[in-house]
Amino acid sequence: MYLAYNQLNESHFTYKKVIIMDKTNNISTLTTIGIDRQTGKLIDKLCKRYSLKKGEIVRLAFVYIDKACINPSEAPESVKTELAKINKRQDDIIRFIRHYEEEQLNPMIRTANSIAVRFDAIGTTLETLILSARFWAKGKVVSGNRTANSSPPTRNKLSS
Repeated sequence: MYLAYNQLNESHFTYKKVIIMDKTNNISTLTTIGIDRQTGKLIDKLCKRYSLKKGEIVRLAFVYIDKACINPSEAPESVKTELAKINKRQDDIIRFIRHYEEEQLNPMIRTANSIAVRFDAIGTTLETLILSARFWAKGKVVSGNRTANSSPPTRNKLSS
């Protein structure tokens, strides 16, 4: 069910105000606004392009303006200028990432690599000591006394 009536605005132009009541008794007020022919054509063009109704396109435009914090009275200078600002911002972000990589990440990677090399060297040394101890414990002990000329084996002797 809906009610429609004519109302005068400050300029004494009549416009139609429509009140729509749905079954839950929520009242939605629809109103008309005055726009020039050029703006009307633009709205029609956008409606056809995006397959939307005039009310939907206007509502979505205002939601977009609100979310993007755009002041419609301050139009951008040009599309090229706006794109240049966006490109500059992207370049600044890329420069920051590269600087961070050079100053922070690369030194951390070099440090981690040097620690890994040290651990590998320590592991090799420990392996040699363990194998040497096994060699001495198994074959070079004669009646509880070590032989005088025996020396601990090296890694190359054990692998052959």
